[in-house]
Amino acid sequence: MVTTDRGMFTLKEAAYLRSLPAVKEVSAARIIYSDSFKVECVRRYLKGESARKIFHDAGLDPALIGNKRVERCVARWKNTKYIVEEATETTIEETSDERPDTVTGGGVDAKGVLESQDIADAAFRAMGAGKASRDMFDMRDLIIYQQTRQIALLQDKVDELQRRLDAVSQSENASDGDGANAPLIER
Repeated sequence: MVTTDRGMFTLKEAAYLRSLPAVKEVSAARIIYSDSFKVECVRRYLKGESARKIFHDAGLDPALIGNKRVERCVARWKNTKYIVEEATETTIEETSDERPDTVTGGGVDAKGVLESQDIADAAFRAMGAGKASRDMFDMRDLIIYQQTRQIALLQDKVDELQRRLDAVSQSENASDGDGANAPLIER
């Protein structure tokens, strides 16, 4: 945890931060991140992951480096042309072979949204291209895309938990022998 009110790192904290692949350089009050981490961070953030989770996954606990630092870094990086361009290239390469034909969950058909990866790609390009392109692209489309993707992922998790709950309920009914127990959750 940062030990002073000014956000200065102790020698031990600085040594830990230097040991992380996401960190290029550390001083008592400043962290310089690797370019690959910046690109990965923007790519994952624009796909809907929280900045806090991305940093935490890289070993950069917001409790150590500060929540404000996390948010400011992502805000700065997602508006940096070369980072957005590289994140876009990485995203396009990833999704070209792995794009699902359809994703459904809980009655919401996200196929159209997930096939609209073009929306996200267009947003990445617009953010990196300059003011005229950003003005032509409505960022609300990207936000809707991110939220729909997150909803689809959460619905998949709910469906998986429902399957597990059903399996437990069935095994309990089978062990009771009479089958008189009602399901725990109705659909």
